[in-house]
Amino acid sequence: YPRLIRAERIISEWGFDPKNNPGYDNNFGAAHLLASVREMLNRVQKAFLFEIKDGKDPQGQPFWGRWGLLTHESGNLQTKPRYQMLIWLNDLGEDRLLLSGEGSFVTGLAAKKDQIIQVYLVNYDANGQHSETFPVIVNNLPAGDYQVTQEIFGLKPQISSLTITSGVWSANIFLQSNQAVRILLTPDHR
Repeated sequence: YPRLIRAERIISEWGFDPKNNPGYDNNFGAAHLLASVREMLNRVQKAFLFEIKDGKDPQGQPFWGRWGLLTHESGNLQTKPRYQMLIWLNDLGEDRLLLSGEGSFVTGLAAKKDQIIQVYLVNYDANGQHSETFPVIVNNLPAGDYQVTQEIFGLKPQISSLTITSGVWSANIFLQSNQAVRILLTPDHR
């Protein structure tokens, strides 16, 4: 349909399972969300998640595999991991950076926000069996002092300081299946 080549692409509802699934209540759903957003970049203009808030569970449980980003208020209205992943993505800068070397499982995106280099990586595996150690190399960094934050989704960030002289930062990262990591390289202008 050549006449539709420039038509806006909208996904009105998406997720990894049309049925209730416990993955919507844990980090599996967050990993799927990040991997999906990565796949939709530059292909889909709008993608809407369903639903914002869970319906009430007939058994009275706050987490029951519904599609919401939040639990029902009868269970103390709690955010779910997919909600937290949207917070991460909302913090991603608009200046996209080239990211190469993605594989079958590990994908990601990189951006710059102010002077902070941001690298988001996810090891999404629908079967939950693939873990991987992989190199991350950031090139063309201005020389200087940096604070490096490595944050595995859902865990406490690991923060270190270093001096870049060669323009390169590198690390080997290990991700279990359905884990995501956010790496921030922040210039230290003390």
